[in-house]
Amino acid sequence: MLRQLMEVGHSYASAGRVLDRPYNSVREKCRSEGIQSKGDRTVTDLIPPPDVPIYDGALELEGDFVIVCDVHAPATDWLLASRAALIGQRYLEEPRRLLIVGDLMNFDAFSKYDALVAMPSFDAEKSAAQFAVKLWLQTFDEVYLVLGNHDYRWVKQFEGVFPEDTILDLLHALISNDQRLIISVYPWMTIDTINGPWHLAHMAEYAQTPLMKARKKANKHKNRHVALAHQHHLAMGLDESGKFVIADLPMLADDAKLAYVGLGDSTKPAMKRGFSMLRNGTFYQFSDNPAYTDWKFWLDD
Repeated sequence: MLRQLMEVGHSYASAGRVLDRPYNSVREKCRSEGIQSKGDRTVTDLIPPPDVPIYDGALELEGDFVIVCDVHAPATDWLLASRAALIGQRYLEEPRRLLIVGDLMNFDAFSKYDALVAMPSFDAEKSAAQFAVKLWLQTFDEVYLVLGNHDYRWVKQFEGVFPEDTILDLLHALISNDQRLIISVYPWMTIDTINGPWHLAHMAEYAQTPLMKARKKANKHKNRHVALAHQHHLAMGLDESGKFVIADLPMLADDAKLAYVGLGDSTKPAMKRGFSMLRNGTFYQFSDNPAYTDWKFWLDD
């Protein structure tokens, strides 16, 4: 009877209640007679769980870099783009490296927002992005690109059909066939320096008050410096502990070329232009404002 009970799906406990036997007695009898219960199946009898990817592939780098973000090709500030290369050439040792922390292109053709006026064509965006990357590759031995919210406009068109590697191959072919351009689908990266690790991200959150988001991010991690793109601020300070640097990264675009800025009006802070550099573990910011950056000091121009 015990064998019949187990064959129709009873557990040790339920079979014990039918036979008026204790749980341990039923279990030992089943094992001695080789009777398998519903609750005593081997792992090989179970259906394996699905293989779900783990999203932990963000870039982990170390050393010195020039850092640009929010390039928004074709609305790029080309003077600052050139100066970023000159700073890298003068102050970084080989191999010289550049980080693009999101939004290399506008991808307006894939925007969900209604256009106010005719926007630059997708071909114009692509040509400008290719020009920028080729310009920088004349100076930098490696260029790293992580994706921002504008870049994701294009990625989202595929609706998750393609795997990550295919998306990166397509984006690489779109921008540059040069293997010195390394692209990550993640919007953030970590950089290890002699003064501690940095968290750089194109975090699609906005606050009108500079450094508010960077401070919150630093409080979350509690063990690294933080620099955030996307907000088009330019600011640098220390976190609440005084141990870690926090920064808002300026954009490398000309806001006068952005229709939603020039044709709109708001109380939001003016957008700030510039770029940054990590050198020997120290963070520097450069601006188009001469009261902030003395270009004659840095470049003798």
